[in-house]
Amino acid sequence: MNDPLSIVPDSLAAVPSPLDAVVSPAAQRQFLEGMRFPISCTGSSGTVRSPQLRRLSGTGGYEVVLQFLAHYVALALPDPVATEGSFWAMEAVIDSHTPVEEPQQLVRLSVHGVAVATVVEDPDGDGETPLVCLALAPAPEVGRAYSPEPTYLDVDGVPAPAQQAEGTAEDLSRALLADADLLSAGRRAVVGLMRLGPTGSVRHERDLADVVFSTLTGMESLAASG
Repeated sequence: MNDPLSIVPDSLAAVPSPLDAVVSPAAQRQFLEGMRFPISCTGSSGTVRSPQLRRLSGTGGYEVVLQFLAHYVALALPDPVATEGSFWAMEAVIDSHTPVEEPQQLVRLSVHGVAVATVVEDPDGDGETPLVCLALAPAPEVGRAYSPEPTYLDVDGVPAPAQQAEGTAEDLSRALLADADLLSAGRRAVVGLMRLGPTGSVRHERDLADVVFSTLTGMESLAASG
């Protein structure tokens, strides 16, 4: 996993994306252009005809979002090459029935089917600037089903307004580097899901969860108490 101190928002474009392990550069380019998107850890891609994605790609805003998600993967998730990308996925969550004028979720990064980062359109913005929402420390009972208003929990497992972990991709990239509590909460969310899964059952997929749980930077104390 990358050292958090070695990545700064201004250099994100120069940092190899962890998504390269599961999605080809050509597919990523099409994704940025709003034509195709990574569906899952298998590296497959599908066609999407979304005016929201095309509008964002025309402003360059979506490229920033993709860089942020890659940044989040590098900071909070283990190397997808080492884990064969078996537990995390980047998914488009376009609802074709949502009018273009209404804000909606565009893409999410999930662990075992539970969103840990979600990109939405800014309902109060100019229609071109997406927001990124981080789901902090989701409880095991959080469902897999897509919801227009997902539940965001704080580090104590108490429901909290999404605004506590919401902002532009640039702002959240800086916050991940500057706010140890935010980064710790993101890691706690990921590791908790990897150890328990969304149903609350202890997982033993090739001991993947235990290995990652004990090796994530800054997680030694949690590992000892687990």
